[in-house]
Amino acid sequence: MIRIITFISIVLLIKLFINLSRLIEIKRLFRLYKKWSDKYEIDITEKTSQIIELFKNAGISDKTLRITRGIIGRSVERINVSVFENIFLLDRNVTETVCYTFKEAIGIYKRRIINSISLRYWIEVIVFFPQKFIQYLHIAIKDDIIKIFQVIYWIISTILIIYTLLEKI
Repeated sequence: MIRIITFISIVLLIKLFINLSRLIEIKRLFRLYKKWSDKYEIDITEKTSQIIELFKNAGISDKTLRITRGIIGRSVERINVSVFENIFLLDRNVTETVCYTFKEAIGIYKRRIINSISLRYWIEVIVFFPQKFIQYLHIAIKDDIIKIFQVIYWIISTILIIYTLLEKI
């Protein structure tokens, strides 16, 4: 029993530490980005891959924006741009979207920190383990198949719990 409690405690602490460090990092990078977007005095373009990695780790996918650029004369050009690939593009729509994405990532990391110490979250992980595991692996499986796995898991878990309890009697 002590081994199980120790293992669970270690998992909780690791999850808490990882998400707390990611939250601190994304907040630091957001401050730098806001400084850059307000004055363009500092160069943080070397942080691009780090920012994108934190966005992707938060589960945020790239967005495509349609921006308008003026061309010589009166003609304009409308182009689609990837926000992740153009984080430092001097366009108001892009910088607003990047700021929104930073705020979204901050919210996700805060939620993950709360989840790492939430009893309800861990109960849901245990009860819905097959579903959570398939989601974690990003495997595309139909909902019906996931439900079948879930029911099989519940049946096997119930049998194991009953067997363990009967064995102790």
